[in-house]
Amino acid sequence: MTEDEYAELLQYTRDAVIESRRGDLDQLLVGSARWADTPTARRQLMSYLHGPRDEMRLGSDRTARRIMERLAHVRTESGGPVEGIVLDLTPADQLAYGTATIDLVGS
Repeated sequence: MTEDEYAELLQYTRDAVIESRRGDLDQLLVGSARWADTPTARRQLMSYLHGPRDEMRLGSDRTARRIMERLAHVRTESGGPVEGIVLDLTPADQLAYGTATIDLVGS
C-alpha cells in the first residue's frame, strides 16, 4: 500500500469509529497512538489499530467484554455485529511486525 492509501484507510477507520457514536474511543486511540512519535500514516494506522488490544491488556477480561459490547453496535457488511477483530497483514508487513495476523481482541 502507498502512504496515501494508509492515510485513507486510517481516516476511514476513524470515521467508522466516530460514526458509531464512539468519539471517545477515537480520542483514546489517537492519544494512545502518540502521533508525534509515529510520523507516517502506516505507523499511525497500526498504532490506532493496536490501541484497543493494548487497552484491553491493561484492563481485565471485563474490560475486553465491555469493548466488544460497544463494537457490537457496529454492523459488518453482512449486517451482523462485530464479533472480533483480526488483521491479515501483507507479506511486507508480516516481515516488519513478525506475524501474519494481529488479533486485536485475543482469543
